[in-house]
Amino acid sequence: MNLKNFITGIFILVVHFADAQKTYWEIPHDLFGNGKFEGITLQLGNGNKLVVYTNNTVMLNSGTDFRQIMKSFFENYDVIKDTVDEEASNKVHYFYNPGGKNGLTLIPGRKVPRTLSVVDGKSFVVQTAMDTINIYPRKRNTNLEAAVFSFRVKQIEDLRVYQTSNFINEFIDEVDRQIGGKGNVFKPAGKGYRFYADGTFPSRFSGEFAAVNDKLDGKIRIENANTKNLSFSLSADIQNFKSYFAPSFTPSLDLYIKGIRYKEYLRFAVYWQPVFLFEKNNAGQLQTYRNDFIGLLYEYRRGNADPDKLSFYAPISVAWLARNRGTFFEKNTFNISIGGVKYGAMTLRPSMYFNGLLKNVTPGVQLSAGWGR
Repeated sequence: MNLKNFITGIFILVVHFADAQKTYWEIPHDLFGNGKFEGITLQLGNGNKLVVYTNNTVMLNSGTDFRQIMKSFFENYDVIKDTVDEEASNKVHYFYNPGGKNGLTLIPGRKVPRTLSVVDGKSFVVQTAMDTINIYPRKRNTNLEAAVFSFRVKQIEDLRVYQTSNFINEFIDEVDRQIGGKGNVFKPAGKGYRFYADGTFPSRFSGEFAAVNDKLDGKIRIENANTKNLSFSLSADIQNFKSYFAPSFTPSLDLYIKGIRYKEYLRFAVYWQPVFLFEKNNAGQLQTYRNDFIGLLYEYRRGNADPDKLSFYAPISVAWLARNRGTFFEKNTFNISIGGVKYGAMTLRPSMYFNGLLKNVTPGVQLSAGWGR
């Protein structure tokens, strides 16, 4: 094969991958089946509902009667009630601490005009704006918070009934009964509630509940249950070694392990990297020499990088020369690479070749474009 054509082909392949796979290093949103955080929904009637998110806890019960939490909420809300625009879509955050020092924050939303309807001579006001009330009850005698209780209601006044109604407590008891031992496979995600840019909360469980014939009916579903995932990846590479620029490709088998925090992952990979080097023989003919490296890689990831920006990432890889052809590499040559920069599907990583105990050390750099990682 003509050397110029081979290198040109590799370059075209790299550029193609870079354009087509701009987010190759990102974790697919459905890799662990947790792309959506729906939470556990309880229909309250009249278009109102409660959604409970269980990111930082396993059970819903915080150790406090929920009627007491609602009484505390309205004690604080009534202080500012007269200043609240009921025609706006308001958002309220209420942090409840059974030992006191409770805090309420109201964020006024956009004002939505009221819709007036008349049915059989009787007028009705159709509330088109929905209020969101997020309640964060802290567990008694602990620094860890409980689940997030997010009410979506036509008006905040609709929640006053739950100061005396036991319906929310019954819902909590039923959900905790269904969770039972299933929750033991999860660990708390740490202290503090976690807010995300899209306004959602992660949840270990989802489900739909409603009162049917005066009886609570519904079933929970386990989310984020898949904590491990095997996947395949491939990259096209070109690296320099001494005075050579050698093309290669790298298929790898990757094990992803989901961390306990949002978008936190560990990646372990085993890969094969055939490196192609070219040299003329005694007859003046160009010969291709394939040198095979077998390697292991470890990487820790947290969050997603912007594919349109240059950013750093920090994989660590070690590879051993399993097949040595030609006179390019010494026997028992190793390659170590730590960290690098990435843009789209392309990465640039420094590396170091050596044999024995760090003998004949040669620095190098590798440019890659990958698919599937």
